[in-house]
Amino acid sequence: MRRGEVRLLLMFTIGISYAPDKPPDERITLTFHLDNEPKHAEQLGHISAVWSNLELNLYVLFEFMSGSPPAIARSIWNAVESTRGRREMVLGIGQVLIDNDSEKNILDDILRRIGKTSKHRNKYVHDTWGVADTQKHEIVHGPVLARRQDPLKAKP
Repeated sequence: MRRGEVRLLLMFTIGISYAPDKPPDERITLTFHLDNEPKHAEQLGHISAVWSNLELNLYVLFEFMSGSPPAIARSIWNAVESTRGRREMVLGIGQVLIDNDSEKNILDDILRRIGKTSKHRNKYVHDTWGVADTQKHEIVHGPVLARRQDPLKAKP
């Protein structure tokens, strides 16, 4: 393991200090685990469990609406990795099968809400969580890596 990799590993295992230009007693150290915040960690677990159940129900709806045998439906479902793609499959089938415009709108509304919820869920589950080593032990949350602009889409 190279020196930079060791530093990075230690940074995420032990924590990092912000405001390195300040004296050590004024720096804030973040630890990247929720060992001391079990209730918060439990809530993140609930978000993951509820989302898994939502995905299962969406799959069951897809299997039912597609009319495919379970093995084929499962194969098609698993070939599409994104929630967006899976929602679009269900919506596409619904557009063909459902004659009533009101019912089509209901399906569309449900799938749109799943999409909005998906964005929030992804932030909670995939972003970094930590606890500030301060008197209040603030919980911090943010993306692991800074989101950079795609150089191919950058304006000249």
